[in-house]
Amino acid sequence: MKTLHKLLEDIEQRRQALKQRSADAVSRYKQKSADSNQAAAKRRDELIAKTKKAASDALSRKRNQEQERAAARAAQQEKQDMKDDIKKELEAEREEMKDDTEERMQDREKKRMSKERKREQVQKTLDSVG
Repeated sequence: MKTLHKLLEDIEQRRQALKQRSADAVSRYKQKSADSNQAAAKRRDELIAKTKKAASDALSRKRNQEQERAAARAAQQEKQDMKDDIKKELEAEREEMKDDTEERMQDREKKRMSKERKREQVQKTLDSVG
């Protein structure tokens, strides 16, 4: 049979072991809670970083698209300006050719009229002589 002293020591050891287990359980709970909070914070930070990156990528894509549209508009405007310049040049050439043609026709008409007047004068001279 156990002596009272041994019994009390045994109870005291069990109390200390229980206290230790309780302290270990509290410690494990606190560590688990801290790990959980840390993991949640990490996930939140990753999600925030991912969201920021997605937003910056979207903004970058939008800027690139706007630049491409602006470049396309500028190219189209340049092409249209070139077409307009060519049209103006062709119109100027046509006008010049038209003016040249009119001048030639007027010169021909003047020559024809001059020849006709000379013929009339020769005819008058012949009529008056003969």
